[in-house]
Amino acid sequence: MGTRQQEKLRTIFDKCRKDGYFYDGELKDINYYNLMFKAGTNKTLETWGDSNVCSFKCNFKEKESILIIIGIPINSEKETSTSKNIAERIMELVNDAELCFTTLDYNTSIEIKKDKFIYITFIKILEDE
Repeated sequence: MGTRQQEKLRTIFDKCRKDGYFYDGELKDINYYNLMFKAGTNKTLETWGDSNVCSFKCNFKEKESILIIIGIPINSEKETSTSKNIAERIMELVNDAELCFTTLDYNTSIEIKKDKFIYITFIKILEDE
């Protein structure tokens, strides 16, 4: 299939597809910290490299989908080399996800300074699988 990282992401996706919890909130207003906490409580929080990953079933464009959220820890101090490493890490994660699923139906990222995380959000519509 691909790298270990891609295989791990595929496993997370397949587990959620089979037994995942449903997220019915708005994509614009995701409370990332609470979703990560919920995943930890439900024992569905995974690690992917040095990042935390949670996944939920959801509806996207009125189709059954899987929502994957990756939380990348960041330093509170802004160092150029650290920022560059995080940017490279984000690009690597997005690339692995695209190689794993061929196409992603939604992809965004946001830095939430109070959480000290950058969150990457992917959605994959299931009918394309």
